[in-house]
Amino acid sequence: MAIKAYKRFNSIFLTLVSFNLLAVGLFNILIDPYGVFNTYMMQGVNQIKPTRLNHTRLTKAVDVTRIKPKTILLGSSTALRLSPVHPVFVNTQPAYNLGLPGAGMQEQLLYFQHALINQPDLKQLIISLDFFSFGVGVKKAPDFIEDRLQKNRITTQDALNAIFSLSAFKSSWDTLAANRASKTSVSALTGLENQSGVTPDQGNSRVLKNFQVVISSYFQQEERYKNYQISNERLKDFKTIIDICRQRKIAVKVFFSPTHAVQLQALHLAGLSSAYKDWQRQVVKIIPTWDFTGYSQINTESMSGEMKNYVDGAHYQYRIADLILNRMFQYQLETVPSDFGVLLTPKTIEPHFAAVRADQIVWEKNNPKMIKFVQDLYAKANR
Repeated sequence: MAIKAYKRFNSIFLTLVSFNLLAVGLFNILIDPYGVFNTYMMQGVNQIKPTRLNHTRLTKAVDVTRIKPKTILLGSSTALRLSPVHPVFVNTQPAYNLGLPGAGMQEQLLYFQHALINQPDLKQLIISLDFFSFGVGVKKAPDFIEDRLQKNRITTQDALNAIFSLSAFKSSWDTLAANRASKTSVSALTGLENQSGVTPDQGNSRVLKNFQVVISSYFQQEERYKNYQISNERLKDFKTIIDICRQRKIAVKVFFSPTHAVQLQALHLAGLSSAYKDWQRQVVKIIPTWDFTGYSQINTESMSGEMKNYVDGAHYQYRIADLILNRMFQYQLETVPSDFGVLLTPKTIEPHFAAVRADQIVWEKNNPKMIKFVQDLYAKANR
């Protein structure tokens, strides 16, 4: 009798566990919080997917297998404002923003190769470059898993995690709650918020705090300003991308991301001016590159709670991203300030450096409060 009772208990227990596990799995597939199963989207249920932002390496790897983009926008988080639906891409759709927060050039190369596996007929590549992405200390993100790349579908392990894990279950509840509370209708594949992995422009109340947090973190982080060294390996990763584009006749445009003047001041204060120029020289040797850094009317916007150009010292707003694309593609140039964006070549880069240095001297003279703002952050970071 005891054995029968145990068997009956085990049978009931396993049935309940299996039922609950199946229910969790079906719920996660229905809500599809990361957008990896292409589940039918229902307004008020699963259209808005806020938790995608915390699983960028997974969601973008899977998106590429499904969208098979013919235009790729590549870079770190500073590239995320670039719009894949900008008019300059009308003839090379579908376009996709493959920006990865905190990504070094090695990660960017691997995701670029992943895109090529899924779309051998890639037509165009836009690359946003950041100084830190070429540093010796830059590391792959904690959620980077190379095994999910170079494949044409979601991996079994990623699928199981997205169906049965507790974190996915929590993400599903958070997604459902966000949709119930929102009246916004967004497509997971064409909506800028979901496709690019970015959020809408923030309210200006936090902009000044953002400047403080980002610049302080750059002073403190080893891979940013604290112990920065240019990596020859990361330069090779970048060159590999360019070489592949040339071999496959993929049109490519490259630009230095437009940091705010105070972010440049932080870099100078950290003693990295020479390294920064050398980095730009090395890049320009590989390919002519658009420079949107410096001291233009865009980059020198006064710091306040009413800023229109920047989210923080390193990240610009959507409108600036549009101006970048306008300049590089010669589209509606009347909208672009004349001092914003210059194409650098090995012949023009040194005169350009001289002009930037002259602009820097004038800016420093006219902006003592912003200079002190950076100096105070630097002193605090080095106590």
